[in-house]
This record gives sequence, C-alpha cells and structure tokens, in this order.
Amino acid sequence: MRLLPFALALAPLFPPLALLAPLFLGHLRRLSPWALGLLGVYALSVLLPALGAPEPLAFPLALGRVLYVLGLVGAGVALYAGASSPTQALKPLGYGLFLLYITAFVATYLTFGDQAVQQRLMHPFHSPVGLGFMGAMGVLLAVYLRYPWPFRLLLGLLGGAVLLLSASRGGMLALLVGGAGGLLFRGRGLWALGLAGLVLFAASTLDTPISERFFQAHLSGREGLWLRAYEVYQAHPWTGVGPYVLGDYLKGTLFGECFLFPLLEARGLTCPDWLRPLGGLWSFAHNHLLQALGESGVGGA
Repeated sequence: MRLLPFALALAPLFPPLALLAPLFLGHLRRLSPWALGLLGVYALSVLLPALGAPEPLAFPLALGRVLYVLGLVGAGVALYAGASSPTQALKPLGYGLFLLYITAFVATYLTFGDQAVQQRLMHPFHSPVGLGFMGAMGVLLAVYLRYPWPFRLLLGLLGGAVLLLSASRGGMLALLVGGAGGLLFRGRGLWALGLAGLVLFAASTLDTPISERFFQAHLSGREGLWLRAYEVYQAHPWTGVGPYVLGDYLKGTLFGECFLFPLLEARGLTCPDWLRPLGGLWSFAHNHLLQALGESGVGGA
C-alpha cells in the first residue's frame, strides 16, 4: 500500500497503470452494506445486458469492465484508509498532473516546433480533450487542496494554460461545474470560477483558430458518431452490443478504421496491421449517454 500514492502520481503519465485496479478489489470490504449494494446494482446493469448482446465477447469484456471499475473504487478506499484526510489522499495526483503538463508542452513543441502555437496541445498518451479535463482537474486540486503555496500557484496556472492551449470545451465546462459546486461546500469555488474566466478572457484576446474553439458551437463531426451510436442502440435497445464493442460499429465514421493518439499520428505513426482489428476498442461516441445505450441498452445506461 505504500506504493499506491506513488502509482496515483504516475497514473496521468502512464495510463496503463490503471489496469492494476483489480488488485484492490479486496478493499471493498471496508465499505458499508448500502455502498456494496449500490456497486452490486452497477455490476448487474453491465453484466445482465451483456448476456443477451449479439457480440460473442460481450460478456467477458463486461466482466472485465466490472472488475476494473470496482477495482478503481477499491483503490480509492485504500487511499482513503491510508491518509489522514480525503484531501490528503488526492495530493499525489497533483504532482503527477504537474509532470504531465510539462511533458505535454515539451512533446507538442518537439513535434510542431515554432508552429506549436497554431496546434492544440497534445500528449503521446492523451487526446487534447483529455488534456483539457486534466488541466481543469489540476486547477481544482490547486484550489481545494493545501499544497505548498509555490507549487499550488504553479499547478493552478499550468492547469489553466493546459486548458487554454488544449482548447477543450468539455474541460472548460468541467472547471465551471467544479467551481460552481465548490461554492456550495467551500468558498474557494470562486477562485476556480475566476481562473475559468481568466482562461476565457485570454482565449478571446488570442487571434488563433485554437482559442476560437471555446466560442464556437460546431460539433467537429461528432454528429456522425452520435447518429451511428443511436442506430446501434435502435437495433439492440435492450442489450446493446457489449462494452468496448461499440467502437467496431463506429469505425470509419469520423476517423479511420484504426487511429492512435493525435500526437503520434502527427509524427507519422499509424496503426500497425496487427493492431487494426482492435482499433474499435478505443473508439468512443463522444457522448456518454449514447455510448452507454449502444453498449448496454436501456438497462445499462
């Protein structure tokens, strides 16, 4: 358990570490009966539709998802048990996000050089949308947790810069919701909202196509993914097609049959032939409700 905070810090840099989550299933026994019951309802909502899904791998993949999600909950329980307070348990994540921000800036510059200012901020293992959410998370951690003040200031400013340069509207929405929620529980929510306003003001003053995304309502082609996911749901309304399988039905709608992270694609790296059949595993409908409906039908959504 001593290595768990260290793993939490490294998780943003090395996402595959999350696959170790099932190792923490045993910590779920610390939860109250009603919490375990709620997790049981979740597990059934994923497993039962998969039994009737048309894809043969639907149930094994559903079982894998349940073990993964419950393991993440168990890891959270273990972190809480080993820390003096809930906020203390999350502190290592801020240090990992700081390293993530630095590597994103370096990787984007090494890929695009002087043209980096015209590109959305990228990372070898994260999309610009994901970076935007993690930028918002860094701001919220800096606002709500008591880091040493120099690091706290740096984390908040870098998180805001990542959010601005990734041009993630979803990340901005997350920051606004997190700040507004903080007003109900902690007065520091005003700081988060203030930084969100500062990011939007900076975006309005920058004359670049990237910063203009914050004020545009276009869907960037996602409507095609939404329509295709809805068509899959209509064909299998009660069971969906199974977790991680919906991507096979979405392939070729917006991107190719198989694509890597944008930064890797920008460096000329493409899916090798052996990986192409698995390209649908990480294709996403860019809409959580439609994703859930397409994967598990009405019951699983």
